[in-house]
Amino acid sequence: MRISEELLDQVRAEAAAVAPKECCGLLLSREAGEIDAIEPYPGPLFENRFKLSDEWLLRQHYRCKSAGTKVVGYYHSHPSTSPKPSKRDFREHPPGSFGLIVGKNGAVELFFVGDKAEQENSLNVDQMEGTGIVSFS
Repeated sequence: MRISEELLDQVRAEAAAVAPKECCGLLLSREAGEIDAIEPYPGPLFENRFKLSDEWLLRQHYRCKSAGTKVVGYYHSHPSTSPKPSKRDFREHPPGSFGLIVGKNGAVELFFVGDKAEQENSLNVDQMEGTGIVSFS
């Protein structure tokens, strides 16, 4: 999965702006293997957890479908800790989705939730030199 450094910077800026609350939103894709947009959640936001409203999620899924994009995952921040996903993070993301977490110092971790909710599949971050693209493998 690939994501531009520009999009990562947008998520980092959003996380910094709402700390100590957790930012959250959607990871969107038009093309397989690439996250090419994000959709920030307007709130309410909370400390120590993130929660997206079912109504907002449903509206975004319909909007994305009509725009030719897909929701491939969710992002949120850990304002006071590392970006390492917790067991709760794995449980609360639907199987087959990606999760992206921004930690307290702007570090990023992307993870994939497989068929089993507790399956931990964190991905390493590799900067593709000079491209502005970050690849997770």
